[in-house]
Amino acid sequence: MSKIGVWPLQNKSNPRLSIIYKGISKEKNIILEDIKKYPLKAFFCKAIHIHWPDRILLRKRSSLFKILLLTIYLFSLKVFRVKIIQTFHNDPEVFYSNHPFLKLYNLLIANLIDAYICPSSIGPLNKKTKKKTIAFIPLGLYPKIVNKKEIKKKYKYAILGRLTRKKNIIGQLTSASNLI
Repeated sequence: MSKIGVWPLQNKSNPRLSIIYKGISKEKNIILEDIKKYPLKAFFCKAIHIHWPDRILLRKRSSLFKILLLTIYLFSLKVFRVKIIQTFHNDPEVFYSNHPFLKLYNLLIANLIDAYICPSSIGPLNKKTKKKTIAFIPLGLYPKIVNKKEIKKKYKYAILGRLTRKKNIIGQLTSASNLI
């Protein structure tokens, strides 16, 4: 059994993600730990998946403190050889381009992430982040349909997005069932 830490496991803004995580843990020998609720459990995991850590940049006043805390937390996980995977939705270079601590965030946080998964065809602007991007997972919003064998060969991880009609969820689940 592999332990994978998930931040957050129970997502009130996106409950469908919680359903997907539960489905994944039932299918394979994977135990999902809620590291948002219990952050210390991450130290006993093989890997963690964090969703939108760049949200710490939303409030400019408290973001410096939050950046430093997140850096200490992620660095200590690296000492324990925990792999850190991030879903890369919103590029901070675009969404927070005028933020006073954006360079600090990129310098500290981006260096600690082992791999990025982009659930779109648009990748990150930051060169360091681009190098660590291991997969572009189309969510069904794009006309190109990816061959299942091609996905299995190229990608180690797949993150599914919100369950909407626009995002080809049946195709995603079919593809993901062969990956996990």
